[in-house]
Amino acid sequence: MKTLAVFSNVTTNKFLHHTQMVDKYTELNQMHGMDQSRYKEYVDCCLISFKKWHPDIDMVYINDDNLEDYLKLFGNPKLINSSVAQKFVIAHEVAKYYKVDKLIVLDIDTITCARFDEMLEDNEHDILASLNYNIQDSTEYFETPYYTLEFEDGTIIKDSANLNSGVICFNNLKALERCVELMIIHPSVFGEQGAFNELIWTEGTYSTRVLDGPYPTSEVVYNVRAKGVDYTNHIFDFALNIPLQAPINHYYVKDDKLFTHDNKHIKVWHIAEGLHGRPQEDFDKLTHLYKTKLFNTDTIKFFKEQCGCSEFFN
Repeated sequence: MKTLAVFSNVTTNKFLHHTQMVDKYTELNQMHGMDQSRYKEYVDCCLISFKKWHPDIDMVYINDDNLEDYLKLFGNPKLINSSVAQKFVIAHEVAKYYKVDKLIVLDIDTITCARFDEMLEDNEHDILASLNYNIQDSTEYFETPYYTLEFEDGTIIKDSANLNSGVICFNNLKALERCVELMIIHPSVFGEQGAFNELIWTEGTYSTRVLDGPYPTSEVVYNVRAKGVDYTNHIFDFALNIPLQAPINHYYVKDDKLFTHDNKHIKVWHIAEGLHGRPQEDFDKLTHLYKTKLFNTDTIKFFKEQCGCSEFFN
């Protein structure tokens, strides 16, 4: 079985330069002009940490500098003119060219904190997904559901099954292809994540396992639930105003593993704060907070020593 991890960090205008109009496609919320080369520090940390925990897995990283070369290698395929779909579009072309059986797609604002055992050992499900914030999203095409959990003491908990598209594994590339199609026929403000949730919760054609769901009973976390908040900006609000109350401030390390405030083993840290679309001043400010204010000393030490991110957190 051939496994490959793909990462992409392409400036929107550069991507769109190589795309074509597609019938029945209407783009929503196009983003232009943000130079993604400013993400270099994040990318370095992302790639180094993944390789540190997965030395046996090949990686493909596509950016502004090598996009054209890769597209030539792929035979100059017809790409849809979608800024929000570009990550999945690029991943699909990579998967087709390299004929992979298992494709891991990671956002470049992630830090890999452990080996993806649950993901790598599961070859049965078509899609291996991870949770988004504990909120519901919806459009006319999908509505994210809840898990309903009943415990022996009579307690009933409803917990969102909303999925985040920043950490995904496809064991069936037809599922990825269908996700791209849904972005064409059902574009929404949720972009690739909306199409991904529609694919799983509305269509339900492909078998899916949520690696860290339901969250209350999961022993691991693969995505933004590790942040302990329900919306973007909240981790920065905590850091600036009440840092000792921040869930992130209560991370701890045990047996060379990083755990959340609620005792989940963190497999992936995903900042997921929309930095790619922020003005430069905000980008710089939040990056500084990220490096200096968000985490306690033990977490920073873990990122440096176990994830290879010394340069980022220097």
